[in-house]
Formats: sequence, C-alpha cells, structure tokens
Amino acid sequence: MSAEPSIFKAPLVELANTCFICSKTYIAPQKLRHHFKKHGINVPERPVGVRCHDTPDYSFVKADGKHPDIQKHFGCLSCPAHFKLLNDLKDHLINDHPKSMPPAPQHQESNDVSPHSPKKRSVDEIVDVDDVDTELMDHLCLLIIPPCDDDRLMIGDFDATDAFYNFQQSLLAHKWKLSLEDHIQYAMASTSILFLSRNQYSEDFLPFFDEHNLKATIDRVDTIYDIKKPRMPTNVVMEIIKIIEDLLSTATTREKAAIKLFGLDLTTNEYKFAKAIAELVKKLPRVSLAEESNEMELCSRYVDPFLCGIFDEPDEGVFLRWTNETILEAKKQQSLLSWRSDICITRLQGVKWKANIGFGEAKPAHQGSNHYSVCRDLLRVSVFCKDALDTQKMMGTMGLQIVGRTITFYILVLPSSGLYIMHELAKIKIPDCLNDLPKLVTDISDVLLVLDVFDRICIPSVDCPHPKRHRLTISSSIFDQLFFYISKS
Repeated sequence: MSAEPSIFKAPLVELANTCFICSKTYIAPQKLRHHFKKHGINVPERPVGVRCHDTPDYSFVKADGKHPDIQKHFGCLSCPAHFKLLNDLKDHLINDHPKSMPPAPQHQESNDVSPHSPKKRSVDEIVDVDDVDTELMDHLCLLIIPPCDDDRLMIGDFDATDAFYNFQQSLLAHKWKLSLEDHIQYAMASTSILFLSRNQYSEDFLPFFDEHNLKATIDRVDTIYDIKKPRMPTNVVMEIIKIIEDLLSTATTREKAAIKLFGLDLTTNEYKFAKAIAELVKKLPRVSLAEESNEMELCSRYVDPFLCGIFDEPDEGVFLRWTNETILEAKKQQSLLSWRSDICITRLQGVKWKANIGFGEAKPAHQGSNHYSVCRDLLRVSVFCKDALDTQKMMGTMGLQIVGRTITFYILVLPSSGLYIMHELAKIKIPDCLNDLPKLVTDISDVLLVLDVFDRICIPSVDCPHPKRHRLTISSSIFDQLFFYISKS
C-alpha cells in the first residue's frame, strides 16, 4: 500500500468477497457471485455507478497484504452495504434482498420436535464438492480453558466438570467441520454449555458421559437448585375445568368465564396459570381452524396469551416482549448475540429496560421437521441465556423454544467452573380451540414447576460469582471454522 494510514481521517476498511456459508474468500466479486449459485443463492449485480464511497466513518482501500491498521469488512454484492460480521451480511441479504435467497422447503406440520431426532443433510446440501477443502478446521482456533481444581460438579466419584472439559477437548480431534443439526451437543459445548434433557442422550457424549452419568448429572442439578415438580393441585384443576365446561356448554359467556377464573382463591403461581387460561378463553376459537396459522397469528392468538399470562407482572416490572431486535447484551460485545431474539422476558427499571432474564425463539409448525432450524434456534436461545447470566451476574436464565403451538422451557445455570448447563424443564402444547383447553389444565404441575424455577433462579446472584467460573462466548468467526451453521434451505 503506497500511502501511510495516518493521512486518512477515518478508519481504513478493505472489503472482502467472502461466502457466509463456507467462509471461502474470492479476489473478485463476480467469482463470489458465481460461487453463491452453488448454494442456491442468486445475488443480483450492483447497479452501474453504485459503489462504496469514502465517508467520515470509513475510508475504503485495496491492500496488497495484511496491515494492522486496516479493518476487514464483508461487502454486499448488490449494494454499498458492508458489515464487520459475516452473519450480519447474511441477515442483510435475507431482509434487504430477499429474492436472492432460495425458497424455504415445504414441510408437513410437526409440533412435537426434539433436537435429538435428526433429519440429516448430505454433503452436497451443505457445501459444493469443489469447496470440500474449506471443511478442514484450524485446530488452534478454539481455546478451551481447564476448570478450577476447587470448583467441580461432583456426583459421587464422577467429576461432571472434568468429563465435560474432556468432551470439549474432543471437538478438536475432528478432522472436518460438523453439521449443526447432527451435533448440537458439540455446538453448545464449543461455547461451554452442556445441554441436558431427560431420556435423550447423544452418541457424541460417549465415552465421556454414559447414560447413567448423564441422568445422575441431571439429578444433581435438580438437587442443587431444588428443581422438583409440585403435586397436582386437584381442587384447582377441577375448578378451572368446571368453568371451561360451562363455557363449552354455553352456560356462560367468555367474558364471565374469564372473570370467574380471575376470581378463584389461588396461590400466586396458580393464579398466574388461571390468568393464562383466562387469556386463552378470550382468544381461542371454539373448534380447530382448517387453515394452518402463520407465525404472526401463532404468536398473537395461541402462544402470546399463554406466555404473557404466566410471565407478565407489570406491577413487578417484568414483561414478556416480542422483540425480534438486537438484544441488550448484543450491544456490549460482538458474538453470536448479533442474532436477534424473538422473545425477551425483561425487567423494567424506571422507564428503561434494565435486564433480560429470559429468551425465546418461535417457528411455525411447518418448520418443525426442519431439524437444522430447530437446532439453530436452540443454540441461539442457549447463547442468549449464557451471556445474560454472565453480564448480569444472574443465578440462572430462562429459555423458551416454540415450534407451532409446542413450547419447551429450559433453565440455564452455572453450577461449576466453565460448566454452563442448559436443562430442559417441561414441554407444553397450547390447544388450538376451546374444546381442547381442558387438556392444558392437566399440565398445571409442569407450568407451576416452570414458574417456581423462574421466580427462584432467574434472579441476580446473591454471592457474586468468581470471574474464573465464566467462559467467553465463542465468536462467529471461530464457530464458522467448526460447524456448518447456515443451511442451504
């Protein structure tokens, strides 16, 4: 480069032509545009005369080689936009040039989804055979910090913290990148999160955790945090079902049924459940609708009334928000949190949002059979929860994953050094009509469990955790070297 950086009034930026699917970089924009077609992406050419001009914020340069004063940004091939993160370039194409992206596949409805029943993609779906060399990852890209000797999660003689550390280390033994949907446990472990769900065990865990040790680890976490399902309050169930039956028989109106539900003599969390039922009474049709709900109607008619009923506490300054915007923690650091969260459960301080204590992702039912999409959302939720726990010094944070009308609730905690645990609490399915509402009432014990955990654990930690306990969230660029996390579909 012929000129010294000091003559420029703004930071120097070099635009890279990089694929956000396989991270391959090309010298010329036309070569990248041709490469995108292999992934089913057709990026239109930038109009003649439209280019990136120097501004007070950036000066654009073409460098002959690496230079410490030059920032690398990823430029859009269709307009002057450019971004520091590849994932932001992908979001830009989806939002501002949607016709560039391939159409989403059509799937049949599937509400009960688990990230452990994979629908695998072939290599050709992930990356073109000409780019297979890009799958070889740099074994030096991931720094895994050993746990502290005096801060371990022990279950008898079994050291769960050490087993998880060795599981993380084994990620570097792989020669090729891993697909996200087939290795969600490894994807979470790359950012220090152990994903636990009863009766679901991944082969990736062997030989570090066997089924017995995983179950024992779940039991130990339940004991530490006093996570236990309460007994079903039969009298409450019968009172609520009686009100619903009167509504179904037209012996009462929706308005009167809701008033009766609000008037029941209940405990605090039982009242929240009854409030959620009352909100659904106002919204649900009497019989199932013939047409499948889109994402907006799914949120407004089925999921939102229930979730707002159990989580919203305006007098306590707690609100469930459909945000779909960059969350508070994302403004503090560049990480996977540059993604957007569909849902935030947020505490209010005065007239400003203070802290996010829960996060959720929502998808319509037809996307439920897309195992990649389900795992991607689960990873997003876990990362949001982890970074909120770290930055806000929380005891735990709540995670929600919504597919169709099925809501899965998680709690993320940090029981030992470098070991964040994402623990599945319950799975609830919202009915699609009043006739099926009594089925939801029988799930009251699961809902009361979620509310008890939320009230007791999703709070600031009394004892300030030692900084050595925490681990940095993996960056997008390093994650790209380890996993395929952008689907061709």
